[in-house]
Amino acid sequence: MAIAMLSIYNQHEVATQLSVEITGYYATYKPYSYIVLHWNFPHHDFPPFYGLGVWLTARKSININFSSSQSLTQIYKVNHVFLCMKQTDGKIAGTLIFVGAVQFILCMIMAECLYPKYSISENYISDLGIGATAPIFNISVFLLGATVAASAYLLKRMVQSKILSVFLTLCGIGAMGVGIFPENFPGMVHTVFSLIAFLFGALSAITSYKIQKPPMSYFAISMGIMSLTALTIFMVGEIYLHYFNSAINLIIGLGGMERMIAYPILLWAIGFGGYLQKSENS
Repeated sequence: MAIAMLSIYNQHEVATQLSVEITGYYATYKPYSYIVLHWNFPHHDFPPFYGLGVWLTARKSININFSSSQSLTQIYKVNHVFLCMKQTDGKIAGTLIFVGAVQFILCMIMAECLYPKYSISENYISDLGIGATAPIFNISVFLLGATVAASAYLLKRMVQSKILSVFLTLCGIGAMGVGIFPENFPGMVHTVFSLIAFLFGALSAITSYKIQKPPMSYFAISMGIMSLTALTIFMVGEIYLHYFNSAINLIIGLGGMERMIAYPILLWAIGFGGYLQKSENS
């Protein structure tokens, strides 16, 4: 949200300050922030409706000079306000999320092909972060986290949903931690960062419905719920394996179940990134 000040002058150079609260952020054709204000001129010498477009960058001021003989109180009586703000930030955030998710998927597929005797059913995704495929996977997952965290910062400046920004930031930090601390790192550090990335990635998908329109909002919720469900099943399987030294028959294996956590989040990220780039609000 931003506050913009308009200085409106009449023919006697008498100014009135009009404070405009900007809460929108979508735009379609212009490369910078703007709002459009329409004034209603009730005087019979003017058309029944007269529109005046005002281009305004958020947090800056402009002057509007009127040569009309109308009184100022009638001139600045607002009839309609259409808000469009920070298209540039929206496009950058969407591009970052989209590129981050796509490059990770491609690099993960490449690593799976290069990893000796790799099984998507039996092997964990993080197995790709050790051995010959480590550079490909670890750099890629770190870039994924960095792009998500950067997009969260941009979204924080644009939308009122602070929860979404926090969830995206934590998801990005988790993904970056997975790349920095691979699976063979001592202790539970890698596991903790993986859990953070998965949990808050799914919660980000669910929370994003607030700034999306159907059907994308429904898709976001369904992907988030699917990922959380798979995460719960996966954790139960991991606990059973750790404490009872026996694997639960998950049909698709622990590796397959882990992918049922990650894939819905990645699919949502691609769709959400595209949505941010193309959406418009008036």
